Amino acid sequence: MELCMKPIDLLKASMYRRRSPYRHQLEDMAPGLREHWLRHAPAEFPGLPTTALFYVRAAEGLMNFFAVTRTANTTYALPSLAADSVWHAWLRWDADDLARFCRRHFGAPPQHLPHEALDALALPRALVACR
Repeated sequence: MELCMKPIDLLKASMYRRRSPYRHQLEDMAPGLREHWLRHAPAEFPGLPTTALFYVRAAEGLMNFFAVTRTANTTYALPSLAADSVWHAWLRWDADDLARFCRRHFGAPPQHLPHEALDALALPRALVACR
């Protein structure tokens, strides 16, 4: 059953990516990143789905966060563990590639701050801004 589901999942992911407002950014992500994410994210984020569609949606959430934070002069907390799983994987896989990608698409790479470094309004600000 799973082998039959994988092509459907890949097709759904491809269709979702094509309709995304971040289509160009999603298509420009390094292809090896998803494989790295598949190997490492489930251990860091237990229970995380690993379908292609889930990955594309998580990456789209990360692109939305990068877009929102690029012009902000305040801190934001990433409101999605799914998107954070992609960010963590990218930082560990190739932080220089991530920085180049963010400069190309968003002007500058956002700073990944630990939870302790964020103020109490960082998450509410992000939720409102990302909406």
